Parts: sequence; C-alpha cells; structure tokens
Amino acid sequence: MQKNNLEVKKEDLENYEREKNLNLIERNTKLIFETDSDLDFTDDDLNKMIEIFKNDKEYILFFLQRLNNDRSRGGLISSMKIYKRVGELFKLINDLVLEKDDLDCFRYISILSMTYYRNNGNEKIYIYEYIKDHQKIKNLDFWKKYLETLIKYDINNTIYSNEDEKNDNKENKESKEKEMQFKLNFATFSNILSVINNLTDFGLGKNFIKQFIDYTQKNYSLTEDQKHQINCLLNLYEEKGTSDQKINKIEDNHIDNNKIDNLEENINTLKEEKYKNDNQQNDIKEKTPEKIENGYNTNNSE
Repeated sequence: MQKNNLEVKKEDLENYEREKNLNLIERNTKLIFETDSDLDFTDDDLNKMIEIFKNDKEYILFFLQRLNNDRSRGGLISSMKIYKRVGELFKLINDLVLEKDDLDCFRYISILSMTYYRNNGNEKIYIYEYIKDHQKIKNLDFWKKYLETLIKYDINNTIYSNEDEKNDNKENKESKEKEMQFKLNFATFSNILSVINNLTDFGLGKNFIKQFIDYTQKNYSLTEDQKHQINCLLNLYEEKGTSDQKINKIEDNHIDNNKIDNLEENINTLKEEKYKNDNQQNDIKEKTPEKIENGYNTNNSE
C-alpha cells in the first residue's frame, strides 16, 4: 500500500528533525574536548539539548554512547564553562533516567560521571557532583536493583552472547557447567566491587556500604576469599579517603598490605575490561542509531 503525499512529507520532516538533533548532539559532544576550536558550546545549544533529551530516550542514549566512545581521550574537561554545561546535562539526564527507573542508562551515567572531571588545583572534581544528591541514589534498594541489572547485563552480553556456546552442551557437560558457574561467579563478584566503588565515590558512608555488603553476602554465592577481598576494599578506601567521607576500618580484620595493592590493581583491571566490553556491545552506526522504544516524551502522561 502506497503512502499518500501527506504521510511522506510528515515522515521526511521527522527524519530531517531527527538528523538535525543528532548532528547537534554530535557537534556539542566534540566541543567538550576541542579547546582550540573557534566554535563554542553556547547557552542556546545547551537549551536545545535539554529539550531534545526531554522528548526522546534515543537522544539520551546517543549522547551517552558518544561520550563513552570518547573516554580514550581522558576525562579532563579543561573549560570551566563547558564543565558546568556538561554537569547540567548530566543532572537533567539523571533525573529523567531515574524517574523511569532506566538502570541500563544509569549504567552509562555512573561510568561517565566518574570519568569526566575538571581540575581544582591538585584535586579532580568529577561530574558526579551534579547527580550524587538525587534521592534514589541514597536508597539502598536502588543499588540492589542496579547490581542485579549489571549482573544480568554481563550474563546476557558476555556469558551467553555466543549462540554456539549455549547449544554446545552435550559434550563435556560437567566441564562446561563448571566453566559457566565460574563465569557467573566472576560476573557477580566484579559487579559487587564496581557498585562498592560507586557507593564510595558518591559519598554514601560507612554504614550504607556495610549494609550493601551484608546484603550481597547473604544473597549471592561468594567464596570466603571474595568476601575477605570485599572487606579489604572497605579498608582500602578508608586509608585513601574520599572527597565526601572517610570509611572507618572494620574492627578485628587483619589486612595484608600486599593484598590491598593487588586488589586495587585487580579492581582497575576489572573496570577497564568492563569499559571495553561496554564499547563493544554498544557500538552503533555513525549518526544512525537504532530507534529506541519507550522515549521520554514529557508531554505524554504515564
């Protein structure tokens, strides 16, 4: 069935508007890092992006994925003006995402807000300063759900990403089951460490983090060595401190300094592996991202 002229014009207009919005987002994302450019990330650009993000989740994802792809440049935003604008965008995006309980998008926000920063003397001020006071971030149940989302993401996109592996279970079944259990355990443990990093950076405090750790140790299958490493991690952060809080040491818990150093190195390796995997799993075509359903149209009632 052929479309009438009115339908064709409407579709062309929508495609034109969409392409224009994507180009604006891409241009301004590049300007975050191009300090020598004659172009500027203006207040008008900021307001246009705010309106774009309010209307459709596709644009939020496009912006976050573009920033995620640019992490290889390093996280420094040298312009204070642009840093503030990026912070305002993150605050808006975070509000929209958490209003919808979109934990997949929050996964990007969490990573990126702890990647990009400005220098204040010898101190790095990260973008998460703009989002850390959101009420949901201070809710333990939110982080429980977020941990579950991270583990499911790893299971679906890493462990079960190869269809042949899923179907090739007849031979060496016992060996494959052990290997799968190891991967599940690793995904669980690495994501627990990742969330503890988040809780610490957001300055949620000793008692909050201990409650989260108690929850994970009661509800997830962890080895005794993994439980010990998690407790070591608390002590590691207490020794280094954060910008908002220091976490007190756990009483009567002997810590080997070499283990702490090795643990910190392992955590950084785990984070880099997860970031690389995120880039591989979320690679999108240049300027033509796949349409995402369930957009953030603020004009529609729920």
